[in-house]
Amino acid sequence: MSRFALRAARSPELYLLVLLAATLVWFSANNPFFGTSANFTGLAAGAAVLGVAAMGVTVALAAGAIDFSIAGTIALSGVVAAWLDTRVGGVVAILGALAVAVLVGIVNGTVVTRFGINPFIATLATAGTLRGLAFLVAGSSAGIVIEDGPIVTIGQHEIVGIPVPIVMFAVIAVLGWALLAHTPAGRALLAVGGNPEAARLSGIGVAGAQRWAYLASAGAAGVAGILLAGRTGSGLPQAAAGQELLVYSAVILGGTSLWGGRATVIGSVLGILFVETLRNGLVLERVSPYWQTILQGVFLVAAVWLVRQQQLGRDPVWLAQRIARRRRSPQVEAP
Repeated sequence: MSRFALRAARSPELYLLVLLAATLVWFSANNPFFGTSANFTGLAAGAAVLGVAAMGVTVALAAGAIDFSIAGTIALSGVVAAWLDTRVGGVVAILGALAVAVLVGIVNGTVVTRFGINPFIATLATAGTLRGLAFLVAGSSAGIVIEDGPIVTIGQHEIVGIPVPIVMFAVIAVLGWALLAHTPAGRALLAVGGNPEAARLSGIGVAGAQRWAYLASAGAAGVAGILLAGRTGSGLPQAAAGQELLVYSAVILGGTSLWGGRATVIGSVLGILFVETLRNGLVLERVSPYWQTILQGVFLVAAVWLVRQQQLGRDPVWLAQRIARRRRSPQVEAP
């Protein structure tokens, strides 16, 4: 096997592409509603909302910044956007929701880098706080209805036949790819995630890079919250509950390391498309939401395990080579 073919076979993106194609074929063959253009459009628009958040998570993980408050940020941003939209108008509402998301990023970055609190604990605590604030602003679980305006436009309208959320997802994905692959800032983020001490000795401000990473994660979640509010026509305090599992499953399955130093935007895009396709198919098959939640947890554990096996060189190529060597080796018969 050539070196290029070997690298391609060991690519997480290739695995995901095969999984995505197999999932599409399976559900299309077993459910007549799955393969319709209307379902694919809705599926892609839904994937775009979580995909925007996944781009922020990908950038954050590049620097080793773990942010489990993204679902709470999505909910609070959507509720704030709806609350402001009913009082001062859509443009101010969008800016206000983004400002809230930026504030969340500043708080997360400060708590983790300046006070040295474990990012798992810090961002989980932030997530609960944000969800509670979302309920307080909304006043009830029914949320705040948005009837018209810029928020609904970006959530429900189209540009040359393509839903706006998909266009925004594509733009943000390209920007994320360009940042990580072609800018000094992206290389600095990856260096910090790969080896913070070596990055510090080379003159990179580790704490500053991680604070910017938390800003990117929260900012992207804020945009996702506005898109979700526009798609649903309301700011819901329970929005995106549990969706951080889907996002992290997708990002890690795509090849981004949970511990920093390695990130792939293309893999995250494919991961989001895969998990959203799977979720959409399970909904159409009328699988219980409880089982869907269980499957999300299983996929997250499986994602971490698969990435770990790949880091150890124990991928399908390694397994196939080991089986081939055993078949070629002479068998010694017992006396």
